[in-house]
Amino acid sequence: MHGSDTETYHANEHCGGEAKLSELVAAAERGEEVVLARGGHPVVRLVAAWPTKPRFRFGVAAGEVDRVPDFLEPMTEDERALWE
Repeated sequence: MHGSDTETYHANEHCGGEAKLSELVAAAERGEEVVLARGGHPVVRLVAAWPTKPRFRFGVAAGEVDRVPDFLEPMTEDERALWE
């Protein structure tokens, strides 16, 4: 199960009781879509009760920006022409 991929679990194929259920609940908590099926037909979609917020990380764009403009410097004639 990865990201937004959908994993289908067939009720008659997977045993393990609470251990398997805990694994499925953990997958739903991570935002993965978990579908339980019976006889090859989807019957239940397991989702987290409250959506999780993505955690903020400093430096998420590190190395992505080569140059940041100095916004206090006056624009050149060419730059000003782009705004007219």
